[in-house]
Amino acid sequence: MNQADDSVYLLPTSIIDSDHESIIGFSGKSIGDRDKDPVAKAVALYYAVRDGIWYDPYYPFICPSTIVRATCSRAAGDIASARPLCSALWKSLRNPLPGGLADVRNHLASRSSVR
Repeated sequence: MNQADDSVYLLPTSIIDSDHESIIGFSGKSIGDRDKDPVAKAVALYYAVRDGIWYDPYYPFICPSTIVRATCSRAAGDIASARPLCSALWKSLRNPLPGGLADVRNHLASRSSVR
């Protein structure tokens, strides 16, 4: 792929709203002075989400179009909101992110666990 083709991977999506000011602020604060090394940036973002977002398996479902900024602003969420948050943070730093998301079954609320 050439540079022009990669630009599509920089764009925000309906779920990964990487252009939102709260996402840009969180990612900028998280990476500090690591602006040259992509590995250091990725590690810093990982730790910012791991240590700064409270994991709550009972976190209420949020509309998919606002899940990323709600998780960021509330500093709480479940695994289904942490993954798109990581993606949005990475893209907010103008790094391409080819990839996809999948449905995740919440083992605490799935039909098989509710009797």
